[in-house]
Amino acid sequence: HQHQHQQPPPPRLSQLQRLGSDPHLLATRTGTLIVPRPDLLDCGVLELAPATRLDLQALFKLIAYAKSKGDRGFPMLSFAVWARWAGHTAQIAADTAWLYFETFELLHKADDAVRQRRAEEYSAALNPAILDRIRSETTVPLQEFVVFLYMQQFGGVSLRAKASDPEGEWLAPHAPPEHETYAELRLAKETHRVNFLQRHMGDLLRVLAEPEIQNADEADLNIPLSALPALSLVLLCLPSPTEAPVPLQAFALRQSETAANGFSKITQTFAYPKLLAWLHSRLVHHPRLLIPAQTDGSSSSSIPPTPIEPKPLIVRDPQNTTVARLHRKTAQMSAEGIEHSDVDVVRCTASYIYILAPVHNVVLEDCRNCIVVLGAVAGTLLFTRCKKVTLIATCRRLVCSRLDDCTVHVCTPTRPVLLHSTSNLVLAPYNTHYPLLEDHMRAAELPHAVNAWDNPLATVPKGPQAASFSLMPPDEFFAFTVPFQMPGSTTSNPCVLPEAYRASLLKHDNALQAIQQRLQSLGLDRAAEAEFSAALHSRFLEWLSEHGHSRQLSDLQDLAQQYEQRNAGQSAGSPNPAK
Repeated sequence: HQHQHQQPPPPRLSQLQRLGSDPHLLATRTGTLIVPRPDLLDCGVLELAPATRLDLQALFKLIAYAKSKGDRGFPMLSFAVWARWAGHTAQIAADTAWLYFETFELLHKADDAVRQRRAEEYSAALNPAILDRIRSETTVPLQEFVVFLYMQQFGGVSLRAKASDPEGEWLAPHAPPEHETYAELRLAKETHRVNFLQRHMGDLLRVLAEPEIQNADEADLNIPLSALPALSLVLLCLPSPTEAPVPLQAFALRQSETAANGFSKITQTFAYPKLLAWLHSRLVHHPRLLIPAQTDGSSSSSIPPTPIEPKPLIVRDPQNTTVARLHRKTAQMSAEGIEHSDVDVVRCTASYIYILAPVHNVVLEDCRNCIVVLGAVAGTLLFTRCKKVTLIATCRRLVCSRLDDCTVHVCTPTRPVLLHSTSNLVLAPYNTHYPLLEDHMRAAELPHAVNAWDNPLATVPKGPQAASFSLMPPDEFFAFTVPFQMPGSTTSNPCVLPEAYRASLLKHDNALQAIQQRLQSLGLDRAAEAEFSAALHSRFLEWLSEHGHSRQLSDLQDLAQQYEQRNAGQSAGSPNPAK
């Protein structure tokens, strides 16, 4: 890989069957597999600069500093201790230090009720002093947080800068798509994840060693058993493609594995060289990249026999749901079968997408001229590399990067994070509802009385420019109608609205009522009413065509017919397109 033109092209979909010969792919492996944890690498890497401030030696210093602060630094690290070290030693601004802390909290398996209470406390703080006090009392596990900080280097890879990297670190975590199919893109991203972890696993283990021996020779280095759970932030252990993950520590302590990974019952430690070799040998691509779940219109669960990927590609899966390559379509998904799954919406153009469900994390990437409506996102909503997209969602955390001319209507208890190369972004309050919205927000542990939509954190990362944004003027704020019927108790937007935006909606409603009253006062006879109705209908059809909405009505009619055809077997919570 000395020169860019010498690099091998990304794998084609038609090559997927042959990838089984690679030692890091599932096809040649049996038993429990270790794979990269996707939510950390998709939604937990902030791509802030410079990542070298959090390199191995810097993290050694953080661990030593935290342990010197007693129970405020170890085993649980308080934000006060972290912020002091980050500001004085790593020159990280206070807001950015909190951003790292809060992002880790979203990834860490903490109690959602506790997380919701904290979000409400943060938002209700009356002044900065109260907010600082609340934050200073927040704690996270030191070892896992250090692993999280080290993994921020994953976002420090530039596609162009690394084109001649002899180690082959050529694909940034959210690189511009250069692959013809979505499957190729996913495989290329996963290859980058596996390669990164293979190269940096040794440093990750050193971070978890006891401070006094972190710089020791490999042969003398031991990793304590108590440190191993921290790697679960980065790695998942899968007994099979369809089974739930098992704890990494439990897998490592199996009798069949301890000889290979160098575990000693006497010292309760792992020998560093053996543990590193064991992790290298077990780390593979996620099996779902090679065994696609059921796609739209197909019941096959094997690798497609031809290089032609379905277009559109719609995959319903309890762990990872995909909507990809939609073009001039309307797509809807209810909660059935996708609750609490991760969702990817990728490479869609000129489409309307409704995912009305409580889900875990969402990646909305590389879409153009779309309207995307999401239900309740319990974790992070990553909105990246899109142009002329309107996004409507409730979520725990919103992250925006590399956007152009996009609008976001959001209800979120945390400050939206605006990363680099974002221009003409408009932020606005949440503006819709559907009958199951409040049920879905409760399932995702999202508060509706707190909304930080208008207080974004615009970072200054490594990109060419800082994010630019504006807040939607109240006069331009309108309610959005979700065109699906379903049982449920939500009859209006439950999310808190600023008074100016509430007044704007009332003004629009009053204007509509005034027009209706004026028409009624004209006293038209039946013939005149029929003529006026025909003219109005004709102008409405023209408006639909001029603004590109006529196709959506046609799509909704098709969806309604499909719903009626399978109505007998459909669950009660499935949405039915409104007539």
